[in-house]
Amino acid sequence: MSQTYDFDGKVAIVTGSSSGLGEAIVCMLAKYGCRVTVHGRSEENVNRVAAKCHELSPKKYTPNICIGDLMDDQVIEKIVQTTVESFGQIDFLINNAGGHYQADFSNPNEVLKSYDFTFGLNVRSTLYLTSLAIPYLEKSKGVIVIISSIGSFSSFNNEKTIIYEMSKAALDHMVHGMALSYGRRGIRINTINPGPFKTAIYRNYSDQNEYEKELKSYEQISPLGRYGEPEELANLVIYLVSTNASYITGTNIVIDGGSSIPRFI
Repeated sequence: MSQTYDFDGKVAIVTGSSSGLGEAIVCMLAKYGCRVTVHGRSEENVNRVAAKCHELSPKKYTPNICIGDLMDDQVIEKIVQTTVESFGQIDFLINNAGGHYQADFSNPNEVLKSYDFTFGLNVRSTLYLTSLAIPYLEKSKGVIVIISSIGSFSSFNNEKTIIYEMSKAALDHMVHGMALSYGRRGIRINTINPGPFKTAIYRNYSDQNEYEKELKSYEQISPLGRYGEPEELANLVIYLVSTNASYITGTNIVIDGGSSIPRFI
């Protein structure tokens, strides 16, 4: 039996929601009645997803849109400002946007570039956006969900992703501290730590042959023999922001089809 939710009257921000996991999350929130802010760097994709959210919305709410790079503080400020101007409140903050700059550790300059970019996007922007949203989330007794990674606690065995893994570990610990600090103010905060999901992000880092190899290798690693679908992660987000999860905070929740289970090789 499928679960249904009613988020009418609620407002959600989903960063990086113009494609992939973020698109699935923001569309599902809209489907259950939430008014949403769609964010991304591509104007075309943001408008496409916003139109989709409008169609899915039971009351045909018009989404707020924000286009820009989260490495720009003014974009982060605009996300909060335009959401509050459009809807008057913030109930759910979904920090989904992230990425990394791959670097060979034998090249110190590239390592520093990777660190500055990866921590800037994954950690600094999340910290800043969350701090700006906190006053509104206190008023609404809201919920924060941060999309982390299984790389925060389990290495991908690739030197080019070490800094990415470090940044996601920082987010996991951010959640622990914030849960302790803000729980009595009515705010819940958790991470979701996904494993391999079939999104376009893998194409951004590989040529076609490498992409196909990655698909097959992850399918072999997962006990379920497949990638996750974005809607499966979106379902978990929906649960976490709902009152059904009212006693869950400060937790890092893994959704990876079992691919991070320790094993002897």
